[in-house]
Amino acid sequence: MLMLRHILIDVIKNRMVVMYAAFLMLLTTSVFMFTEHEAKAMVSLQNITLLVAPLMALVFSSSYLYNSRDFMALLLTQPIGRQRVFWAFVGAVAVALSMAILVGLGIPVLVFNFSPTGLLLLLLTVLLNLVFAALGAWVSVSIADKARGLGAVLIIWFFLTLVYDGLALLLLYMFQEYPLMTPIVVLTSLNPIDLSRVGLLLQMDISALMGFTGAVYKKYFNSGLGMALALILLMVWAAIPVTLARRKFLVKDF
Repeated sequence: MLMLRHILIDVIKNRMVVMYAAFLMLLTTSVFMFTEHEAKAMVSLQNITLLVAPLMALVFSSSYLYNSRDFMALLLTQPIGRQRVFWAFVGAVAVALSMAILVGLGIPVLVFNFSPTGLLLLLLTVLLNLVFAALGAWVSVSIADKARGLGAVLIIWFFLTLVYDGLALLLLYMFQEYPLMTPIVVLTSLNPIDLSRVGLLLQMDISALMGFTGAVYKKYFNSGLGMALALILLMVWAAIPVTLARRKFLVKDF
């Protein structure tokens, strides 16, 4: 616990984390102040956070763990379990980035739009941050070279934010003559960014703007059980890479 607190304080003092919180607060406040309709403000904020939060979580978590390798090696020479060291570093990064989101995004949301939709946006952004922080940790543990690792996290971000939806639409177009309701749900579940986007849009009841896919999402996800399933899937998305990273860390030669 003492080690986690020490590393957490170090991460919170990092300029990138402070600037991240300040950027989110300035951006969120500006969107609420200059957008007349709350629904438009929430959609705009979601579009921004779906790009910024995954990128920041991937780049910061991987780069911080790469830069802390010497300190990790020093700790591992002490009578401290590898598992404790791993959870201290990964947990500190995840908590610090989540705190930056809660401050930078959460305070303006509570001031300007204290509603179930605003709270859901905050929750989905935090969960998305945990998912991509876990992916960044997995990459940093799996790839020894820092340059290659940072390149890999950028490729992951680019694929999940931009390329994936294009490929999904291409597949749906190619097989449009077949029943597509279940495949659409599966494709959505395989991308945490899509899960977050769909969850908020359905909460705002504007799924009609999403056409046929919106109708499918509404059928499967517009209930309490469906929303709970979406949140559980995001947690699973976070649990899988962090579990893989932990296994790799326990046998990694520093």
